[in-house]
Amino acid sequence: MGYRERAVIEQLRVVRPDILILAGDVVDEPGDLPVLRALLSQVDVPHAVAVLGNWEYWGDVPLEQLHKLYRDHNVTLLVNAGVQFPVEGRQVRLFGLDDATAGTPRLDLAIRGPEEDAAGLTILVQHSPGFFAAKSAGVGLPNRAFDLCLSGHTHGGQITLFGWAFGPLPPGSVPFVAGRYETAVCPLYVSRGLGTSVLPLRFFARPEIAVFDLQ
Repeated sequence: MGYRERAVIEQLRVVRPDILILAGDVVDEPGDLPVLRALLSQVDVPHAVAVLGNWEYWGDVPLEQLHKLYRDHNVTLLVNAGVQFPVEGRQVRLFGLDDATAGTPRLDLAIRGPEEDAAGLTILVQHSPGFFAAKSAGVGLPNRAFDLCLSGHTHGGQITLFGWAFGPLPPGSVPFVAGRYETAVCPLYVSRGLGTSVLPLRFFARPEIAVFDLQ
């Protein structure tokens, strides 16, 4: 637990979200699990979900232990699955897909469940945003199927100048870098996230906690 983790906890206490979404690459090695446990023990939100990123796979994180850790802290890990929460009189349906870079996303498994409430909201979370450019590589995402889609993975380019990333983006990113995009499937937001990869620094790609007020 360092400055970054303490800052995250403080910001969550300020924002007080109805739903917290962890969009993958939360840990990248087994030794990170105790830190995640310490962080989640201080997070108090009504609802929370998480999906897997590529580093949970590439870092050989024991997924059964990760699943149990999330469950112990009231976080629902969605791997090709969906969940529904009531928020201020509306139903919010969240679908979490397996990571498209290192896993196997299956929308057909995720959308099983009760019929969509026309007055509710539907949100799809999938770690690697390139998935949406390729129309899910045959997974069969219908057009305009979701009110909002969320991804991460890119770190906003991590080292950028005038919006251009200096280094290559991680596989599964192109053509997205950061921010809001319109896709055939849904409005997509690609978060810059909080961490780093390879080099422990950022330049003009500030870490962020993205907050959405969905009306």
